[in-house]
Amino acid sequence: MLFPAQEHRFTIPQIEAALRDLGLGFQGVKLAPDVIERFISHEAKPGSPRSLSAWHRFEQKTPHTFIGMYQFWCRKNPLPNRSEGR
Repeated sequence: MLFPAQEHRFTIPQIEAALRDLGLGFQGVKLAPDVIERFISHEAKPGSPRSLSAWHRFEQKTPHTFIGMYQFWCRKNPLPNRSEGR
């Protein structure tokens, strides 16, 4: 078995900052459908499933949501169009 030399623990706000620093956009989390439904009922705003701030609020209310680890998708943010504004 292989184990990492050191395990790092991250909070959702730390993940959000890291993604921003890396130029990545949060796309969503991998959770059971019933958890997603509970989240949507608490955070019933358009776009909230793609909001790390909304997931952080939900985790504060339901601390066992991410009991093992965070599993999420992200994507590279598109580069700004350099021809815009010329």
